[in-house]
Amino acid sequence: MKRSITTLALGILLIGGVGYLARTTDEFIEVNTMTGSIRTKMRYAYVFNTPWKVHPTWVEESAARQGVSTEGGWQYLSVVSERRLSTLHECGRAPASYPLSKIGPDFLNLKTTDEIDHFVHDFVFADESKRKEMLAAP
Repeated sequence: MKRSITTLALGILLIGGVGYLARTTDEFIEVNTMTGSIRTKMRYAYVFNTPWKVHPTWVEESAARQGVSTEGGWQYLSVVSERRLSTLHECGRAPASYPLSKIGPDFLNLKTTDEIDHFVHDFVFADESKRKEMLAAP
């Protein structure tokens, strides 16, 4: 009888631990400082990682059309950690290019492909303060 109670208690602890791990997720979010593109990756049970999912913007498409590499500009934006009893949000500082994921070229009064490509070329090679100026209301 005593042995079966111990076995039952260990079984409940093991199932509880597996349940805790199964409900544990972390979502990592990064933003490209040059293009405003967002990429996300999930981690399950502290071990299993999904590949990065990139959500490109019109700026990244224009940069690719021009042959400009934007792969080196990824910066930490946030982590969302979900546990069984809580959710934790950790946030970094968003770069000036972050609003580009939410606005289109029309917001900046860019109508033609040439205007867009010229803006993107200047934006990608600018520093952070110049990018803020470029995104100020036209």
